[in-house]
Amino acid sequence: MQKAIILLSGGLDSATVLWSMKDSYEIHALSYRYGNTNRREMKAVRGLARAAKVREHLVVDVGFLKGISELMGKEEAGRVGLPSCYIPARNTIFFGIAAYFAEVNGIDLIVTGHNIEDNFPDSRREYYRAINRALSIGSRHGKGGPKVIAPFLKKTKAQILQLALKLRVPLEMTWSCYEDGPIPCGVCNGCRSMKETLREVRSGKI
Repeated sequence: MQKAIILLSGGLDSATVLWSMKDSYEIHALSYRYGNTNRREMKAVRGLARAAKVREHLVVDVGFLKGISELMGKEEAGRVGLPSCYIPARNTIFFGIAAYFAEVNGIDLIVTGHNIEDNFPDSRREYYRAINRALSIGSRHGKGGPKVIAPFLKKTKAQILQLALKLRVPLEMTWSCYEDGPIPCGVCNGCRSMKETLREVRSGKI
């Protein structure tokens, strides 16, 4: 059975990717902990990994990463046209770490749940082409190293939610909120996006 590393956060996208692949691949889940700032998300990823019966769940601490709003301030981030939740070079760091585990463990695929609505410089098709070329050149094989794939890159959040319902993803276990409280805050970008996604699916306007 082919092996895959899935970058598992607590949200809808990565949970749905996991459920879409768990019966066809040997799954190694990889999650990132931001020090003590995303404990609620870590609870979600641990539950999702157990429920999917992944082969291995790796957690790496990346508490040194800071969002652009923390580094520059929200006003400055807005002036340069970046979402306040953008983290510089985050995906390059994430995929680099995943590539390490992939190469050590003989894993061919690194899988992310990014979708067409992810408006970040490192979530676009051109970026994936570039990172895959870099991983191929930089692997010990020199060619044909681990490959990053984003199966939902042409899908909207609403379409992913529809697929999640079809696959019976345990949505009650997911966590989309950017805050770390006992319940979703309801006002952050993650919560607002989830509310809009639910509205679109319920209305049937997809």
